[in-house]
Amino acid sequence: MRRLAHVVGVFAVLALVVSSCASGKDTGLPAGPTEEASPSNRVLVIDSAFDPKTLDVAANTEVVWEQTGSAPHSVTADDGSFDSNPDCRGDANKCMQKGDEFRFTFTQAGEYPYYCVIHGARGGTGMAGVIIVK
Repeated sequence: MRRLAHVVGVFAVLALVVSSCASGKDTGLPAGPTEEASPSNRVLVIDSAFDPKTLDVAANTEVVWEQTGSAPHSVTADDGSFDSNPDCRGDANKCMQKGDEFRFTFTQAGEYPYYCVIHGARGGTGMAGVIIVK
């Protein structure tokens, strides 16, 4: 009998939480994902990698690269269509430094491979990534 009372109590608590969520009341629990939530359009520039390496976005989306590594880096398109720091090749002090951001809006569908001029190369060699625009 005690076990049955315990089970009934657990179900009562669950019912209260579910009804509070449905009513929009704050239950003190972390909010779950919503349909309005959009995927992240951020790429972390970490030492020796871009994270994520591949990012899918819709056309007319701004992508933000955030430099979190301690070494200098660049975000340079294989085809030259964007470059965070064009003078980075000749002077590492002119590359992205920790805390810097680079933003670029992709307007056309396609694949946009990029790399760091210090730690990678065109064609996906070394520190490289790709933005896929749909």
